[in-house]
Amino acid sequence: MNKLLIPIFCFSSLLFASSVEVSVITPKLDTDAITIEADGVVLSKNISLTVQTSGLVHFYINDNVNINKGELIANIVDKRREKKLNYLKERLIFLDNEVKLEDYRVQVALDKYKMGVASKNDYFNEKIILEQFKESQKSTLSDYEILELEEEKSVIKAQDNGFITQLSTEDKFVNYGDSLGILTPNDAQVKLFIDAKYAGSINKGMQVNLESNYGKTAGVIRDILAQTSSNLLEVMVTPNSLLPRNLQLKAEIIIKNFKALKIPKSAIVLVDNKPAVYVIQEGVAHLKFIEIKKDMIDFTLIKNSFSKDTKIALKNAYMLQDNLEVVVK
Repeated sequence: MNKLLIPIFCFSSLLFASSVEVSVITPKLDTDAITIEADGVVLSKNISLTVQTSGLVHFYINDNVNINKGELIANIVDKRREKKLNYLKERLIFLDNEVKLEDYRVQVALDKYKMGVASKNDYFNEKIILEQFKESQKSTLSDYEILELEEEKSVIKAQDNGFITQLSTEDKFVNYGDSLGILTPNDAQVKLFIDAKYAGSINKGMQVNLESNYGKTAGVIRDILAQTSSNLLEVMVTPNSLLPRNLQLKAEIIIKNFKALKIPKSAIVLVDNKPAVYVIQEGVAHLKFIEIKKDMIDFTLIKNSFSKDTKIALKNAYMLQDNLEVVVK
């Protein structure tokens, strides 16, 4: 989405006239989209089978063979990871039981304290023990989920129908980012390079608009790859039309459609460094702050927070003050 650019007007002096002549507009409801822009390239039909964990490689296929999408290629085995996962799983069961038991003990200590047969310190000590168990439970769960994700990533499957070449060596120890081989799909794909800060906004199946010297076409996100050292997210897109290999292009990803009011930029002023407009009611200007949803060349989309018959000052808006009388022309 383009950076917001709104006109900045400085109020260098107050007007001595009792009123200002203005024109008004009624904002219209418009539909637009929140988008992300990215650079991309049409791949030469080669996809690296990148490892996203570490361990010993065990292959289920041979080199130089055809493979179908979803077919198992390899498994990255790490006995240490498996043992630690089992340990953490048993540890979680133990901690879950301890938390439940200690929670019961806290309640018993509280009841005894209320009856006067136990001290307040006894109750507080049990509460401290409970919090310690909960903290340990939380930390253990985090470690378990990280290893569980690594275990899931240890299974390598074909991303598409294609041909496998340059397979690595059986039982070779690999690390995160190593390549196991090359998959040459049956159709060309577009690789986009997106700022990693948008990682949480990108999902498979999203629509993408592609533009190059060959014109415009659309596509669909089919896979999200690893983050590169340049802090860019690599995203694979299937285009709706054929594109030449190694073609450089621009992409626009539609994140969310929304409705907003469309007004000219000249109707917007800055007050205390905040965007605002003047609503004209019965010949008086009333300052109203706005929320900008999207900036365009001559217009701006703002949050729909006005009634359909609202009149907003256009001509001479920068000359107005709150509660100033105006003459509408």
